[in-house]
Amino acid sequence: MTTLRTLSLFELISNAPSQRLAEFEKGVMASDLFEELGLEFETTVSSLATMSYEMEKQALEQNVCSGAIYVGFQRLSRFTPSVAGRYLQMARAQHRVYVFGVPDVAPTLSHERLHYVELDPSDRNQPAASSRA
Repeated sequence: MTTLRTLSLFELISNAPSQRLAEFEKGVMASDLFEELGLEFETTVSSLATMSYEMEKQALEQNVCSGAIYVGFQRLSRFTPSVAGRYLQMARAQHRVYVFGVPDVAPTLSHERLHYVELDPSDRNQPAASSRA
């Protein structure tokens, strides 16, 4: 039987030595930290959706006057009315909201602080540029 334990990346980072924190701030990825600790990360679509919803809820509950929210979808068609409504609330609460996705449909929701960033589907398989030296 495999034993699972709950792991908080926030706790790992907040308890890390200051040198490690500086590395993380310079762009060391969470996956590097997991590898260094000998950990593996697995998730499911439903758990990712739950995490996203909780982050959206937190953003809506914060009484911050301004800020920027960046959200990514594989395709803009996944920016469904129920999801879009939450981001419209964020835009109305003085947040700038940037929605990233492949433009497989034309966006129907508009607001002065809601911006769509169209992604090129051919970029999906390109290796990401590394910010580390």
